[in-house]
Amino acid sequence: MLSLMCARICVSENTPGPRQGVPRDDRPARTPSFLCTPLAMIEAESRSAEIIKHHVQCCGSIVGIPNDGQRTSEQIVVAHFEPNLLKGFGFRLAENEVRSHLELLEHSGDAEWGAEDRVERTGTTRVEQ
Repeated sequence: MLSLMCARICVSENTPGPRQGVPRDDRPARTPSFLCTPLAMIEAESRSAEIIKHHVQCCGSIVGIPNDGQRTSEQIVVAHFEPNLLKGFGFRLAENEVRSHLELLEHSGDAEWGAEDRVERTGTTRVEQ
């Protein structure tokens, strides 16, 4: 998939587009995208692995918060993030991030949504596997 994406970027960036008033031979050459190099593909794969690891760690941290019973997503947000990050619109951003991780945890069977927007831990940690 990544190589297909790189091929599309290379083709699209190296394909000259129409330019009014500029003869075809006088058009500046386009530089190939950095995504076309094998090194960049390896770096993209490495970065992808880092991002996945980060999200698995976040899920592990979030699933541990309702350890003593059910908690609302708002309570989990307050427990997971530093207070200075929750000022103003930051709270809504944090809540969206926590909800997306909770959906992943629910999908993996590690958390369950209960009544009144409450989340409960199931006791498993499948998301970490």
